[in-house]
Amino acid sequence: MKDKEQDKEEFYKKIQQEQMLIDIDEFAHKMLEGEEENIPGSNKGLD
Repeated sequence: MKDKEQDKEEFYKKIQQEQMLIDIDEFAHKMLEGEEENIPGSNKGLD
């Protein structure tokens, strides 16, 4: 019985970690899409 509880806990932790990575990935895409004109290393948009 204890093994099943531990497995369930590890399963949920794994899902949480994967969801966090997906959220970070989506956030990164939104940031990139929203900042297309501000290209790193260029002076565009600094005036």
